[in-house]
Amino acid sequence: ATIVCEVVAMAKGQLEKDRQELLQQQQQKGQRASPPSLDGTGEKVKSHSAPMHKWNEAMVQQWLVENDHSFAKSLFAEKRVSGKILRVLDKDTMKDMGLTSFDATCVIGSRDAHLLESGSDA
Repeated sequence: ATIVCEVVAMAKGQLEKDRQELLQQQQQKGQRASPPSLDGTGEKVKSHSAPMHKWNEAMVQQWLVENDHSFAKSLFAEKRVSGKILRVLDKDTMKDMGLTSFDATCVIGSRDAHLLESGSDA
């Protein structure tokens, strides 16, 4: 399960790199790039710019998309999962919410990797 999650994460990284290159090309051609918006302002919510424990529900939703966990968006939205909650969710709780064991493992792996990369578990 961990290997599959790592492969998905690598593919996600390549997709993000390709997206950034496309945005740069559009900007060079004078085209206006419109990033996705979750807060209604036209600005992309950057879930990674604040410590996870300060994320609101929209930031958690954006993080799920950024990490190829869109399958969990509706469940997390229904349960109103904020960053504080995401930090402490365990596999059993995620399974109780309706995720499969595999999907819960992937979300937890991405969450833990984010916390390690950000140097914060707060």
